[in-house]
This record gives sequence, structure tokens and C-alpha cells, in this order.
Amino acid sequence: MQKQQCRSKRTAFTLIELLVVIAIIAILASILFPVFARARENARASSCLSNLKQFGLAIEQYKQDYDGMYPMARYSSMKWYNWYLEPYVKNNQLNYCPSRSDWVNGYAYNIAFGYFPGEMISPSRSGSLGTYCGTGTGVRMYDGVNESVVTNPSESVVLIDSTISYYYLTKSVSPAYTDASAKSSIDAFFPQTSDTTMRNYYNHDEAGIHNSGLNGVYADGHAKWRKLNFYLDHTVWCPIKP
Repeated sequence: MQKQQCRSKRTAFTLIELLVVIAIIAILASILFPVFARARENARASSCLSNLKQFGLAIEQYKQDYDGMYPMARYSSMKWYNWYLEPYVKNNQLNYCPSRSDWVNGYAYNIAFGYFPGEMISPSRSGSLGTYCGTGTGVRMYDGVNESVVTNPSESVVLIDSTISYYYLTKSVSPAYTDASAKSSIDAFFPQTSDTTMRNYYNHDEAGIHNSGLNGVYADGHAKWRKLNFYLDHTVWCPIKP
């Protein structure tokens, strides 16, 4: 009987041992959970990048059909750039970034490349609101851009994750947009004429949705992930570099 009691005492866990085990599990969990979260976000970022590659191909096809012009930016509140690309994409699911699957439009179009046909009807309005990328570049609002004038297409961003526009509208604009109103306006990205202004408007950590970075489509059609800081350089948004 005494031997059996000794064995039971030896095999039982003490309170201290249980606490040590729990502490070890907690430490491992704190190490592994961020790793799993990054791995999951990497998968989403890859899916998002694939969507943007399809849009890049669609833009190239659009340009072939429209004498080298980049797609229109927006015709109305319900017809954004992706409406013009539908004949080439034919898959509405590409509009949704997996990391923001509840957003109707996961990607924003660089207005320096696009144009508004409604504004083009009136020559007096064409370019009347100023220029992008600084003076002397000839990149005027609403005029649109032809691929023949783009000076560095592999480093000129056309499409970007729309979080950069969303956090600008909800944090940098005064009065700030509501969540709903911001989501209805994130189809467009408005570049600025200096790095300082770009940082004042768009430098929000939350915008780096894919592990502190964003996916973008460039003027030559390729898609790539870059750190948020890269996109705060105003020249990467300029079709015609200063």
C-alpha cells in the first residue's frame, strides 16, 4: 500500500509544474500566432497581387483598342475605371481584395492617368483644376494620358490597393469622411505635387494592408508589392516625370 502511494505521488503534477507548462504554452503561442497571421496575410497578398496582374493585362488590352489611351477614371458614381475594363476581365471577383473582401472596390486608380469624359465635353474645364506632378509636366487633370508620353512606365503606378485612399479620406480630410462615404469614394487616388504633401495625406500605417506594404500595377502592366514608404514618393505617380 505504501509503495502504491509513493508511485501516485511521483506521477502527479504539482501546481508549480502546471503553471510552468501553461507559461511555456503561452510563450509559444505569443511567438507562433504573429507568424501564422503573417503567413495568412502573405496568402491574401498573393491573391490580391494576382487580381492586380489581371487588371494590368486588361489595361494593356484596353490601350490596344483605344489608340494607346489609358482607361477612363470615372464616368459617374456607379461607373468606375473597372466598369470600362469589364470586357477584358469578365470576372467581378477581381474587384475585391481578399484582405478587404467587404469593400466593393479593392483598388484605386491613379487619376493622373485617367480622365473624365464628362469633363472632356467642355474644353474650358479640361485641365482647369491644375496639374499633377508639378508644373511643366503637361499632366493636366481630366485630360488623360497616352502610353506614348509615359517616360518611365515600369516605375509609374496606375492601380493601387484602395486602403491608401480610404485612410486619407477618413484621417487626413477635414471634416473626415464616414466609413460608408469613404468606401464609396475609394476608386480614385489623387497624387500630390510633393513628397511632403504625399506624407501629410497618405502616410497612415493602416494603409499598408499587406504586412506594411501595398500591391500596385504599373504603367507597363506588371504588378508588384512595395513598402508603403515607396508609394509616398510623388514621382512614382507621374506619367511624365518632372
